Amino acid sequence: MILRIVTTQTCLRIIRCKKRTTTPRNLGYYFDRFIPAFIHACNSEKPYHRDPEINRGYWARTSAITSMVVQFVEFAELDFSSVTAKKISNQAKSDLRQIREFDGKLATADLDFSQPTLVIAECVFVYMDEAHSHELIEEVAKRFETVAVLNYEQVNMTDTFSKVMSTNLSSRGIHLPGLPTCKSLQTQKQRFLNVGFPHVQACWTISEIYSQHLQRQEVSKIESLEPLDEKELLTQLLEHYCLVMRLKTRPK
Repeated sequence: MILRIVTTQTCLRIIRCKKRTTTPRNLGYYFDRFIPAFIHACNSEKPYHRDPEINRGYWARTSAITSMVVQFVEFAELDFSSVTAKKISNQAKSDLRQIREFDGKLATADLDFSQPTLVIAECVFVYMDEAHSHELIEEVAKRFETVAVLNYEQVNMTDTFSKVMSTNLSSRGIHLPGLPTCKSLQTQKQRFLNVGFPHVQACWTISEIYSQHLQRQEVSKIESLEPLDEKELLTQLLEHYCLVMRLKTRPK
């Protein structure tokens, strides 16, 4: 079973970006036949342009996450009502900072908490302060007997490149209270250790995934879609995002 939790920040613009990267008529990084329906629901037919480095990084992220979750067949999603109203899916709205509300939504979502469950969080915890994200992860650990959390988020956020990233986001009104936990892979892992997730299943930067864990034939195909003059910017970008998967099992 999969439980996916997302945030409303930047969500609708990303849906428009996907139209340009996921259809054969456009760039063709991968195919998603549901994107046109999401675009229609957002009342925006015009694709949103992104730099090739962003497109390639998003493909690496999508490929890595997909490879980890294809064995799961049941899916529930929790999000703000402003986002769920625009999607065609089986979802529930929830402010993830409000643990009582979140817990209540889980209780009414017809989930079997005894089943092994994968929770996917893509740039979720970084939009909360550390106290709220700690409480949320702890609640997930309490609720499910066997649960893994797959977290995609910023990392290595202490250098000049990361400061430029943060400044650009702030200029667009996007504030990230959870950045202190994004200092390194170690701080990302530690947040889960602190609330009872002892087992590391994966802990990589997206740069490591791109260069070491994706099929080289597929990488070559993707690189031919939008050739880069030089790869330094791509490498820098991918070094500042990571995938961390932690596992918790209830003692027998």
